[in-house]
Amino acid sequence: MKSNLIPIASAVVSLVIGILLGALLIKAPEGGATEHGSEKGSKKAALTPVSIEAFEAENVDYGYKFVPNIVSNVWFGNTESVMNILRDQKEKVVKGNTNNKNVVEKLNEALTELGSFSRYYQYEKDLCIEVNGVKYGAYVEEGAAPIGGGGGYTEIFTTGDYVVDTLSELKDALDKAQSGQVIYLEEHAGIDISTIVSSGGYLDVKPGVTLASNRGFEHEDGTISTGGKIYSSSMSNKAIYASEGSRVTGLILTGGDPNQHLAHHYRAFSVANAPGHSYYYKLSSLQTDGIYVVGNNVTIDNCEIAGFGHGAIFLKQEVKGTHVTHCYIHHNQANGLGYGISHHNGTESIIEYCLFNYNRHSIAATGAPTTGYIARFNIEMGSSLSHCFDIHGGSDRKDGTNIAGTYCEMYNNTFLADTNPYWMRGIPEDYQLFYHNVCVNKYSQYNTGKLVAKNVKIYDNIFDIENKTVRK
Repeated sequence: MKSNLIPIASAVVSLVIGILLGALLIKAPEGGATEHGSEKGSKKAALTPVSIEAFEAENVDYGYKFVPNIVSNVWFGNTESVMNILRDQKEKVVKGNTNNKNVVEKLNEALTELGSFSRYYQYEKDLCIEVNGVKYGAYVEEGAAPIGGGGGYTEIFTTGDYVVDTLSELKDALDKAQSGQVIYLEEHAGIDISTIVSSGGYLDVKPGVTLASNRGFEHEDGTISTGGKIYSSSMSNKAIYASEGSRVTGLILTGGDPNQHLAHHYRAFSVANAPGHSYYYKLSSLQTDGIYVVGNNVTIDNCEIAGFGHGAIFLKQEVKGTHVTHCYIHHNQANGLGYGISHHNGTESIIEYCLFNYNRHSIAATGAPTTGYIARFNIEMGSSLSHCFDIHGGSDRKDGTNIAGTYCEMYNNTFLADTNPYWMRGIPEDYQLFYHNVCVNKYSQYNTGKLVAKNVKIYDNIFDIENKTVRK
């Protein structure tokens, strides 16, 4: 299947493409280097002007176009490895020891390393697999907005009632904005909120207010905006509060801790006389969240969110109607916590058309009664510290029950990570459904005991992406 994701034209990628395409046009003279010098015995070379006949330029199609398709401006990859890949490929192009297909493969390799895109490009053509008229895995209809948002997204803001690009302007707009108004963060903005967050404050998006930027906007020259950026290096607290009916759209939000902290978790729980939670929570970054949803019917769309120790998005107790759509959520992965989207007791949400990668769990929930979510048309790109989706059971909450939420429905998602696509930690009150998904490995390679339970139906999925094996 052809990918439905739309290209980005970031500065880094433009530079890469420029270098390699430029190199494709270099051709050494036949027979080696041409010698220029004086004739034998002469004291000075005579330079004779060369007459060049003018001719009309010809448009040449080299049959080569490279279009990366993940809109991102938050990079955690190894830049040295990226440069080695590019230098090696440039040398081969100059010498003519490569072809267009190899160039594309190497660019994909460089992008994968730089952006930590895991298996996305490897399985780009198998994100959705159609068998006997049934579509398995994540897809979008023709002309619809791309998974992960970005270029081609259909609801991009380019201005607002308040237009800001500094911290003081942003704070002033948040204080003044009323329900129905838009605060627009200019695309070149990079606003550091560390001082606010470290002192226990946060950006308060009031009821009905939209905080927006233009992630995915295509300029006249074809470049695509990655959106304005709000970031915090603070190792504690929460960055944004989203109140009733508010919306956060089209921007980048990053925290200061994208790390796994495996050693810290091991010292807390796995050594002799382990100190446990009292030691574990001394690492303050485990308290950091990107967007803290405190009201019903909040929308978070077309955003890139990364680098928060606790979670990118956290739903406060009893919050209903949260809609997370077309976002790229990655590198929220502190071991023991580390969530893309986390649900407190009694919360409900719909999560769709998102890219997930390098989270401990991309979706998690405490699993208390009336908790539930629908997850559909999402892609797990290939790296997950633990299982991808879950709902906790009563033993986790220590409430004397075995309840794992009221309902959960997961369909048409693509799981490229080796870890379990989801993990049963109790029994749902009503139901849990898992169908029409694509999983990279064979069914037997997962912990199948955690895929089945009472009130759980798992059916009609593809396990083993290479052989496209449908397990009914």
